[in-house]
Amino acid sequence: MDGVLKSAMKTRTSPADFHKHCVSGFGHSGSYYLYRAGGIYSSTADLCKLGRAILANAQLSSSSTRRWLKPVAHTNSAYRSFGAPWEIFRVPVDPSSNYIVDMYMKLGDLFAFSTWFVVIPDFGVTISVCVAGSEDLRWTLMKLLSTTVLPKLYEIARNQAGVKLAGHYVASGGLNSTVTLSTDGKAGLLIADAVTNGTTFAEFFKAIGQKNPTAPARLFPSGFRSTVSASSSASNSSAEVVEQIGFRLVLEEEETGPNPDGSTWENAGPAFDDPCMSWLSVSDPLYGNVAFDDVVIGVDKNGRGVEVDMRAFRTVLRRRA
Repeated sequence: MDGVLKSAMKTRTSPADFHKHCVSGFGHSGSYYLYRAGGIYSSTADLCKLGRAILANAQLSSSSTRRWLKPVAHTNSAYRSFGAPWEIFRVPVDPSSNYIVDMYMKLGDLFAFSTWFVVIPDFGVTISVCVAGSEDLRWTLMKLLSTTVLPKLYEIARNQAGVKLAGHYVASGGLNSTVTLSTDGKAGLLIADAVTNGTTFAEFFKAIGQKNPTAPARLFPSGFRSTVSASSSASNSSAEVVEQIGFRLVLEEEETGPNPDGSTWENAGPAFDDPCMSWLSVSDPLYGNVAFDDVVIGVDKNGRGVEVDMRAFRTVLRRRA
């Protein structure tokens, strides 16, 4: 890990330039040099380097990092969980779509010093806060993080997705397959229009028994990312594609009225009275052993969408606009 940080600030003992550090006057000032808790001898720059190294898989494989950034136990609160060694805070950032962002945090305190180390995998962002002073200041900054910073990161991510991935994608060889991706202020990429081999998505969803086949369809990232080698790109006639990003196609259904079999969710309790119930049908149905909602977007070196691979339909659509 020392090789990752490459910083002169981190230390396991009292630093030689201790007199230059910010020392709070809130008691115990004569004992600070005896302790190493709470990140007292670290810096915001060091902690951010550590967070970026975690997100870049500098020390672990990508699969190990994804397993690490997961809860291992839950509390009696819907917004608090625990990882190893994370304290996980779940923050609603978009009430219109019930979108929640998980902050993986390590919190440390020593007398009047506090350190917060925050990793946010959803946005690829790390934040560090080192505070020397009153407890009120710590919670003021925490409120700022949850009510101002996270919603702004969400807005930036949505706008970036619109700029880089939204567009019109068309199949080659005269096949009547197209898809148009856009953003509309809600979570995910909106499939504004889609046809596969002459059949609209609404017709397809109706054929497979969806309750509301005309409901808006959206793409949400699945967490799958794969680097594309130059040789494999050339063989697929997609030389510009340097990375593939996995998405799941989800219908934005509202659970009102009966299901196709006549059952309803209304009497099942609040845990099931949620417009996100379509997540229960992820990977269903299958066509040729591939889930119909399995979509991969290929991007170029600048992160701009080049092609959309509708894997179940065995169709790759190239960007036209």
